[in-house]
Amino acid sequence: DLLGSVGLAKDPTTFHNEAIVGVNENSAESIRKLDNLLHNPNCPPETFQTLIHLYCKYKFFDLAKEKLDNKQILASKYIQRDEFEYIKALIQEEKNPEEDIKQYDAIIANYKKQLDGITQKVEQSGGDTEKNLAFAAEKKNI
Repeated sequence: DLLGSVGLAKDPTTFHNEAIVGVNENSAESIRKLDNLLHNPNCPPETFQTLIHLYCKYKFFDLAKEKLDNKQILASKYIQRDEFEYIKALIQEEKNPEEDIKQYDAIIANYKKQLDGITQKVEQSGGDTEKNLAFAAEKKNI
């Protein structure tokens, strides 16, 4: 069994959580565990996203890019579009800082546009709490 081969005969969720808990003591080992866990069909859905975040946190941008390129289905399934754009900007930062700034500016402009729209809707509601709550519930994933 894959989990046993890396030293732990535990369920995938426990294995995932222990990798996260141990990241500050041994980031390389935690990353290795999460990478191995991706090969388990029962791995928690957060595994891919967690692994990409750790690659970026510890500046393993080449590994993050490689994993995103090789696991495009997982990337599209578990990483939201705006988060994906941010990760791409982080990866690109190492190679082309000027292009990276343009990507960050585009991300910021997109969020500003969304927030401006929300602000306008709230202002148009005229303090109608029911409308504001309904609108907030509709836009909770921004």
